[in-house]
Amino acid sequence: MYESFVVSSAIRYRSARSRYSSGVIGSPIGTASTSAAFVRMPRYFFHVHNVAPNADHQGEELADDEAAWREATSYAGAVFKDLDGKFRPGQEWSLEVADEAGKPIYFISIGSRKMR
Repeated sequence: MYESFVVSSAIRYRSARSRYSSGVIGSPIGTASTSAAFVRMPRYFFHVHNVAPNADHQGEELADDEAAWREATSYAGAVFKDLDGKFRPGQEWSLEVADEAGKPIYFISIGSRKMR
């Protein structure tokens, strides 16, 4: 039950996120008096690790590592907000943020355990 919930929450969040992306390949630079040039933004991948791992093959274009961190914490918060008691003792959930080269740059991990 928990596994399917986390995956469906992740899919809902990613779908909502993609609705707000502009679809533009880069960010305009320059001034109003010159023609706008576009700079390609780096792509970041958000891989979920839990009972049912979910690799992100699409990624998200973001301005920099700091923007990727903000996206990761928003994503993790949205997933856990919707858990509503489904996350049980002994379960773990993590989110890895990787750059275009596949190199991990951030890792958020949440674990639980029963103490008695």
